[in-house]
Amino acid sequence: LKPFQTMDNAFPVAIGVAAVVGAAVYGYSKWNPKKPAPKAQDDITRMEKAFDGERAARDAMKGTTDVSLPIRVSAAALLAGDENQRRNLIQSLKKHGYAIIQMDDQTTLAAKNLENIAWKYFAQPDDVKDRNSGADRSNLGYIRVKGTREFIKLRPSDETRLWPNKEALPDFEQIYRDFYQRMFTLVWSAFRTLADSPGTGNSPLLNQNQIAAIEDFVREKSSVSMIHYYPQAEKESCVCEEHKDTGLLTAVFKTGVPSLQMWGK
Repeated sequence: LKPFQTMDNAFPVAIGVAAVVGAAVYGYSKWNPKKPAPKAQDDITRMEKAFDGERAARDAMKGTTDVSLPIRVSAAALLAGDENQRRNLIQSLKKHGYAIIQMDDQTTLAAKNLENIAWKYFAQPDDVKDRNSGADRSNLGYIRVKGTREFIKLRPSDETRLWPNKEALPDFEQIYRDFYQRMFTLVWSAFRTLADSPGTGNSPLLNQNQIAAIEDFVREKSSVSMIHYYPQAEKESCVCEEHKDTGLLTAVFKTGVPSLQMWGK
């Protein structure tokens, strides 16, 4: 993920294929040692490499990186199984490495509600937020990165101590869960579209058993991160370096503030 290009306000979310897919599958075996890690690892990695290879070959032919915008995909139509939208999603990921999703009004409202409650959370004193620290659990709960950003990353199943105080923010959990469920449904639909797309010999990249095994892990480990980037003294200061995500898919909401992968005018 990195600052990518200027986008119109009509495009509120982007979904990208994570660069380090194997980490999530490796985590599956650690999470549930009674089940073997899904054999899908090789297929998912091959899928990711195929997408990267197609983009690299296309860029090499042009002699330059393609900076055109993907065709936007309707979230409602994608969830309804519209074949044109599924095709557009696959083509966008192959060509650009990410896709632009046009959200429905209810999901957009859920995102705005989460953004508003997140600002209330970050406005609290540091010692209050530190009570939600996930210091003993890597990259979960409240985390402050000196001089650049603070964020809270939560999964629905996380223990109570990682969640904001209910007396201070009584609506936080319900707002979070509403947004999480809407986004999980969308992102899982995007993954299923990828998994069902033709691989070698026109057979699906992943079979149903592989998909079911991955879904177990995804439902347990999917999370939502709310990130507050601190204002920087210098315009060109970097608050988040270019990096690779370790999940299967990442969805980034556009809020009109310069952010990861894209920003608004």
